[in-house]
Amino acid sequence: MMDFFMMDFWHFIAFLGICFFVAFVFAERSPATNFLGWLLADYPLVRGGLIYFALGIVGAYMVILLLATKSFVWNIYQAILISIADESLNCEGDE
Repeated sequence: MMDFFMMDFWHFIAFLGICFFVAFVFAERSPATNFLGWLLADYPLVRGGLIYFALGIVGAYMVILLLATKSFVWNIYQAILISIADESLNCEGDE
């Protein structure tokens, strides 16, 4: 269970890094934005395609992270529920 938590944690750290990279590097009037605008000025369809491709990749990664988090929370809930039920059965046997 700990391995799954650490995997989930590191994926969230990577996603946070990707979000910061996109927010700071590709902000309006940044050097990267100016360079890509100059490079792709004659190809608006390629520019739009790259933007939508990157948006799709980041969106899919976010969905995967949300599903992994849901699975992690459900596993924790099940483990706690089973331990409570097991303890209640053990307490009934002691009486």
